[in-house]
Amino acid sequence: MSEKKGIYLHTNHGDYEIKTGITIYPGKYVYIKSKFKPSITGQWTVNPAICISTLKSTLKGTLKDTCHNFETSCTFDVFVECPANWSCLTEEDASKNFENYVKLSNDLCGYKISGYTAAMIKIPMYCYQRGTPDLSISDVWPYESTPGVYSEVRALIYNQGNGFADNFKVAFYVDGTPVGNAIGYDLGPGENTVVAIKYPHSCEGNQNVYTAVVDPEDVVKESDENNNKFERAYECTKGETGIPNIEITNAYVNYSDYCNPINYQNNPIIVEIRNSGNQTSPSTDGRIYIDGRWSYTFHLPELQPNDTAVVEVALQYTCSGDEDAIRVVVDSQDTVVESNEGDNEFQFSTSCIVTPEGGDLVITNISSSVTDFTMYPDGTILPLKSRISYEITNVGEGYACSSHTGLYVDGVLIAKDWVGPLAQGEKRIESFAVQYNWKQCSMPADEIRVKADVDGKVEEVNEDNNDLTTTFTCIEFPPPPKPDLIVESITKAGTGVSNLTLKIDLTLKIVVKNIGSAASSPTDVGVYVNYHKLGDINIPALNPGSSYTARYYHWTPQWETNRVSACADLSEKWMRFQRSGTIAKKKFLPLACRAEMVCKTGMKKA
Repeated sequence: MSEKKGIYLHTNHGDYEIKTGITIYPGKYVYIKSKFKPSITGQWTVNPAICISTLKSTLKGTLKDTCHNFETSCTFDVFVECPANWSCLTEEDASKNFENYVKLSNDLCGYKISGYTAAMIKIPMYCYQRGTPDLSISDVWPYESTPGVYSEVRALIYNQGNGFADNFKVAFYVDGTPVGNAIGYDLGPGENTVVAIKYPHSCEGNQNVYTAVVDPEDVVKESDENNNKFERAYECTKGETGIPNIEITNAYVNYSDYCNPINYQNNPIIVEIRNSGNQTSPSTDGRIYIDGRWSYTFHLPELQPNDTAVVEVALQYTCSGDEDAIRVVVDSQDTVVESNEGDNEFQFSTSCIVTPEGGDLVITNISSSVTDFTMYPDGTILPLKSRISYEITNVGEGYACSSHTGLYVDGVLIAKDWVGPLAQGEKRIESFAVQYNWKQCSMPADEIRVKADVDGKVEEVNEDNNDLTTTFTCIEFPPPPKPDLIVESITKAGTGVSNLTLKIDLTLKIVVKNIGSAASSPTDVGVYVNYHKLGDINIPALNPGSSYTARYYHWTPQWETNRVSACADLSEKWMRFQRSGTIAKKKFLPLACRAEMVCKTGMKKA
């Protein structure tokens, strides 16, 4: 307040004059009771004081107002009183009580208290009233995509009420005939929206009358139900007559790679399009979806009636799984008004690995080559294993994809071999990894059968010419060569009497020979006197026909007459076993132990 008179109240929201024109005589006092009108609602604080305006000036200047300071602030809340038919509620309670509600103002009408004294929560309350929408139409008009051709009918809807309008229907008519309905959504008080329907038609006659009716079935409760209809006549625009129609007549993959997963970069998607309408179609776009995923957008130029266009789409995309589902959509944004909106889409599927037709696989030769053999002492060489090879030819008139060739022995499938793709007339020599074992041949012969495309994966012109059969005659193998050790002779040598011990000191010479057909392994020879073992002598490996002289040194005969024997390859001729707690020897009599020597030493039994 620019100029305060009399007594006024000093608050946090300004100064308010509460009484004026009071004269207070010296020594007297007065009681003052007054009212003031707050400017805003909410919490008010009176501090520092109630003041008296002196309005008196002196030579020293204007005197200050006289104020009385309170010891504490005086705080109070100021609220408005809600008008009739309005309720004081929190916003949450208003949304629960009223489907549509209107707020009178931002002035507080009270607080909703919750919680305890120590943690009290004051929720503001305002004046609310149930709101009522009022839907009205301010305009209706046709939308022309090209002169004389309509694509939509549109209407401008307002909510002139004070309540919220949820979903509502708008009905459209042309020359009194219903042409469609549209749905509007969530329109608040004072808001507007445009709703439209598709209407691909040309203007007929000189003019058309367009009508729109909002909430035609009176579902929405409105404050005014008499302003829901609007109509307007439009003169027909002079232009072309007729409506275009963009139609996809065909779509496919132009295959150039066979037998491998398709890559659409080398195998493009071809789309054939025609304008089957009776008016020029404007340029638009199209989309390609692969397995439901938007993969490419292409441009379609303007088309005259009955004109066609071919679109080739090459993508850096590889077919996945067994097949791809491809969907092509033209005018994907619905920007072109057409006489038939149902032929803008084309769907087809393609196998990820394309097998061409016309191939015919034939086995034209079977051969074998020895990979392992054995040689006998007489110089005979016999095969042990052989690699089986075959010649496969595509005698058909088309490409043949990769396949497997089977190898059968006596009707049993024993191996498969992978064969790559073959062009028309191409032949190739292949071999099986599994080798034929001659020792497993079933007398008198094995039937060898080689079959092309053994799994039946290739679509062939003739499925009955895949086999070729031959015969492998079995071989009779002689017994395998083995070594045969014999003791040829046993002799003694030495001076007879040792100078040191005055005992007879002899050396036994034992000649061992390999009379077998294979080399022997290193072994030993056992030396025995009167069937008691003296010891073992190591013998090296011996080739067939070779001999070795083994020596047993420092032998002193114990008897006048001694029987000396030797046994070659002792480890295979003897075995030991435990009987009754003593070690006994069980003797075998192999041919190698047949050499013996009986000699007299001149010793006598004691």
